[in-house]
Amino acid sequence: YEMIWWLEFRRVLFRSDLNTFLSNFCKVQGAYLRNDFNIELVFEHQQTCELLWDQVKMERVFLNLVSNARSAVQANRKIIIRSLVEKDEIQVDVQDFGKGMDLVTQRDVFKPFFTKGKVGGSGLGMAIVKNIVEGHKGQIEIKSEEGVGTTFSIKLPRTKWRSREF
Repeated sequence: YEMIWWLEFRRVLFRSDLNTFLSNFCKVQGAYLRNDFNIELVFEHQQTCELLWDQVKMERVFLNLVSNARSAVQANRKIIIRSLVEKDEIQVDVQDFGKGMDLVTQRDVFKPFFTKGKVGGSGLGMAIVKNIVEGHKGQIEIKSEEGVGTTFSIKLPRTKWRSREF
């Protein structure tokens, strides 16, 4: 990894390959989901792509999305993480085949302290997810259909960077 200082965010960002990160994430989380919940975690991707990001914070994003997907899946016990590389942005989808969300839930899911149908948790997880994604100059969108499932799509800009030697 090459360390990059980006003062605007007041934190250390790393340049690393998105798909390597997601592949490793899916191996670890996939084993946990398979062994403890009999859920398959699938990773689909195209080409490799370097990204400038705070991996620790983005790992929290994916942990939260996968945890929520795990709570939602029913008959088709599968969660898919898919990365798509486009000219100006990178998209990562987290898709489940669970209960889906009604329109009110979709509208409110990113509000602090919002929770629905879940035992435990503070209701802050998705608000934190949105904050982290927006802190990376990205956006997060929901596509959901009740009884079919939900897909959260994270879109991050492909950042141009300059190395700085110390």
